[in-house]
Amino acid sequence: MDSAIGSPNREHQAHTKQPPRSPRPSKYDFRSCLEEAAKLESEKRISFLLEKVHEIRKIYTSLKAEVASIDRRRKRARRKEKEAKGETENEPTANLIETDAGAS
Repeated sequence: MDSAIGSPNREHQAHTKQPPRSPRPSKYDFRSCLEEAAKLESEKRISFLLEKVHEIRKIYTSLKAEVASIDRRRKRARRKEKEAKGETENEPTANLIETDAGAS
């Protein structure tokens, strides 16, 4: 019995009828530093890897800040859009109230 026929991944590919995506290439290549580290002696390897961890943390922090900034801008834009939508919905009602009050 072939277990690959009933696999969820193969079924998903059959339903979508699109070729599987290749992963998007990353700006950062962390594998090359691991190859370099493998060539070093233990003490130097540890200090090298600690440096790389520090660099990766700095990259992560900057990306996290960038994502937070984008989220704040999106939230601000949604809020403005919602307020503008609320103002346009309230205007006709306000005009009706004014005309009813003026007609009496």
